[in-house]
Amino acid sequence: MSMNPVEEQRSIIDQLHRIVSGSCPADAASASCRFEYLKCEDGSCSVTQVFEYVQHGKSVSAVLDRALRAPVMTLVKDLHAAIEAHTGGDWQAFVLAVNQDHSVTVRFEYPNEGLRRHLAARLQHHFPVMVYPLLPQALARTGVR
Repeated sequence: MSMNPVEEQRSIIDQLHRIVSGSCPADAASASCRFEYLKCEDGSCSVTQVFEYVQHGKSVSAVLDRALRAPVMTLVKDLHAAIEAHTGGDWQAFVLAVNQDHSVTVRFEYPNEGLRRHLAARLQHHFPVMVYPLLPQALARTGVR
């Protein structure tokens, strides 16, 4: 049985959430990762990310954990395709934030502000994904490697 479009998007965001959370030290208070998606005229695409977390009250710029980040390009590309097919939205980037209360928020960035407001009304950008503690032991239990 296939997932509906919202479930598919939540599943992808949940996987990205686990990668971001798993890239944080155990005592990180919060984290965020900005994923940028660039689609070229030849049909190819590129994905970049800027990751940071807050530890002991200080923002730390870092890279996603090497052991976890392999699927990021495919996941971001799949998320873009899923949202575009579902809403027609063609975002260029999004920020996935793991907040201090461990809730997860996602904010999409569209090239056309009017389109972004229109799509925001159609699709909520706060995806209540499962919350994973920022502990490596808990991440290991999820099966993410």
